[in-house]
Amino acid sequence: MLKIPQQVMEEGKNFRSKIEELKKGIIEPERFKPYRVSMGIYEQRENGTYMIRTRIPSGVICLDQLKKISEIAKGYAHGYVHLTTRQDIQFHRVTLDDTANIMEELLEVNIITKGTGGNTARNVGCSPLSGVSKDDVFDVTPYAIATTEYALKDPTIFSLPRKFKIAFSNSPDDTGNATIADLGFVAKIQNGEKGFEVYGAGGLGGSPVVSIKLEDFIQASDVLYHVQAMKEIFENEGDRANKNKARIRFILQRLGEDAFKALYYETVEKVKREKSIDTIFTDENTSKPIGKISANNNPLVFEQKNEGYYSIYVHPQNGNLKAESIDEIVDIISNLDYRPSIRLTNTQGFYIRDLKGNHVDELLNTIQKFTSPFDVDNSVACAGAATCKLGLALSQNLLTAITERFSDVDPKLKVQLPRIFISGCPNSCGQHPKGEIGLYGKAKRVNDGLVPMYEVTFGGSVGVGKAVLGMEYGTIPAKKIPEFIYQIANLKSKSETTNFTEFLKQEPLNINKLIEEFSVIESDSENPNLYYDFGADEKFSLMRKRNG
Repeated sequence: MLKIPQQVMEEGKNFRSKIEELKKGIIEPERFKPYRVSMGIYEQRENGTYMIRTRIPSGVICLDQLKKISEIAKGYAHGYVHLTTRQDIQFHRVTLDDTANIMEELLEVNIITKGTGGNTARNVGCSPLSGVSKDDVFDVTPYAIATTEYALKDPTIFSLPRKFKIAFSNSPDDTGNATIADLGFVAKIQNGEKGFEVYGAGGLGGSPVVSIKLEDFIQASDVLYHVQAMKEIFENEGDRANKNKARIRFILQRLGEDAFKALYYETVEKVKREKSIDTIFTDENTSKPIGKISANNNPLVFEQKNEGYYSIYVHPQNGNLKAESIDEIVDIISNLDYRPSIRLTNTQGFYIRDLKGNHVDELLNTIQKFTSPFDVDNSVACAGAATCKLGLALSQNLLTAITERFSDVDPKLKVQLPRIFISGCPNSCGQHPKGEIGLYGKAKRVNDGLVPMYEVTFGGSVGVGKAVLGMEYGTIPAKKIPEFIYQIANLKSKSETTNFTEFLKQEPLNINKLIEEFSVIESDSENPNLYYDFGADEKFSLMRKRNG
């Protein structure tokens, strides 16, 4: 379990008093806001409502914590939670007073919210099957957890120029997103010794870029020296005057790759001279490795190496999970005579790991009420304009419309599509740049008004030697996207390859023809539907979105 510094615990306990000071006028709203955000609390579009984000360290969560999450959801958050692409859990549409209640109840089960927002080191990403996957080089979870503990002990890490995202992956497939992070570590064994390839100065958000390789191999025991070094570079070189240019990747752009690497190596050596960072990396239970071999031909089930054990992937649509669904899962697991492990993913879902085979069907029957075996149904969508003040489009409503379009099609057509990554604006909260299919919200003004649009990107991926951001192919009105995706699936079904990236290479002319066909914007009189977003009863308006 995460070791939380006492000072961080006290801040959570004292948040209620800060709210009272705000109400009494002792703290001005302008001063309260950055403090609130640093505690993971953001204003939402609906007046008087907030989102509060928990820190689930590297996605590792135990059954008692999951029970408490469900209780809080029912008590304060309208009976549901949102699973994020940063392996966190969020509560939406809560009052400011209730954020204090939530914070205090989370502390009862060793969960904090400190550092889940603001200019600090965010939740440390980690491969959700680390320690158990067939391609596991070694379990990187202890290193990810140790990084979180190290960061939380340093008060200066909460006043960086901008957010700082660190990730660990257990294999070159990079399921932790290390190759698109501010600082990323990919497990590697060299001459029998545990270590990491190191990547840095990448990331999504505005102006996304793939990370550059900084080290081909470092000893595993040196991880925190590299974390400290990158943190110091960010402190000293980050642009505090312009938050839009404040991420580490902009330091790389300003200095150039050679100078950035030289500064990095110099800073690592400086840190090693000046600091002694002694940390014991405790290995997790790695006795049950699993591989990507589905049981019962169900792609949600993964057969484990040691006979008779399995893992199951759970994915509620849009990452929105009802408390009653959590309760059903908790009840089943609680009645087992052993304790499976649970890991949140960076795809708005979670794994129930280390299940004995005779319990797989019972859990499958429960999760299949809200989890589909098809990648297209298990796509990712950020909160979008429904709650986010920066969002342009109703991205979750779009994903719902896409899944409805495919609800009654032949399964042979549905399997043609990979998971889609959808962001409501260019800021990449839905991780659209890494998707083989990515979509991000835009607005286009024509003679008859404003039209909600999506930029279509294809060909993104992560992984050692294969990390690439998706290329922009064109912009399509939101209301035409579901049918466009359907036609892409049709086109793919006629190709000679099962690989979607290969399909993109084989069919550029036909894909571009589809883009051109669907990008047409008819007049309001010809197609008034185009001027409304999914689920909206008013015409699309940026003013409404800014003031909503």
